[in-house]
Amino acid sequence: MGNKTKAEKTTDLPCGIPTEAEKKPFSAIDSMVAWEEGSLSEEGVQELFQYLIDTGMAWTLQGAYGREAQRLIEAGICHAATA
Repeated sequence: MGNKTKAEKTTDLPCGIPTEAEKKPFSAIDSMVAWEEGSLSEEGVQELFQYLIDTGMAWTLQGAYGREAQRLIEAGICHAATA
């Protein structure tokens, strides 16, 4: 791929799909900030809230998180944590 640095390199795959090493790992904090700003995608909201539900954090954070988690469970977007 020429002389691109690691930071400039977007993928080793010819179709433009990032390799596993290039994908940004899930960050609950980054996702929470994006959700509060209204800039988190629907997929991101589902991933974030399922994580918060699974870890129990949805019920210990400020009330908006618990209410949204409950709404997503009732809508069938997320599922309740299993014991």
